[in-house]
Amino acid sequence: MESDRDYWKEKYKTEWKPGTNRVRHVLEVLRERFPSLTIEPTKYALREDYIPPDERHKKHDPNILVKHQNTIICDIEVTGSYIEMMPPKIIFILKGKQIAAQERKREQEIDTWFYTVYRNSEYVLDLDLVEKFDADKARVKYLKGVPESYIEIPCAQAYPKEKLFEWIEQKT
Repeated sequence: MESDRDYWKEKYKTEWKPGTNRVRHVLEVLRERFPSLTIEPTKYALREDYIPPDERHKKHDPNILVKHQNTIICDIEVTGSYIEMMPPKIIFILKGKQIAAQERKREQEIDTWFYTVYRNSEYVLDLDLVEKFDADKARVKYLKGVPESYIEIPCAQAYPKEKLFEWIEQKT
């Protein structure tokens, strides 16, 4: 019988390469903007193929770590799709990613930013903004034919990527 982890890997296998391309793009943007910082992908962020069961990793790990003098300033969860994103459209953040970000904040004092990459635009969201729209609980969506809980954030409420850049500059 297929494990829960393997089930989701199979469901999302067509998303791995586009997701990896988004992570590469964000790495390039951040490295160009902050050449003196260490901007690195996490262990599985650039993996395009199947992750065997013996290579366990924590579900909803971030994709990128931003470090200053070996200290993590923040982590970044990269998401998005090849659609055009503009108001009044909705940005979807997987509820599990929000929960994982809250745990990292509580247990390790690490701030998480969500960096969304779309065909025509890029936006960022901090955890406070995501939590603001989670007040009435996440909505169940069937994006892959199975129910998954997502937080819906109006695109008009998302921040331009420069807000993340300013935040990083303040931290360094």
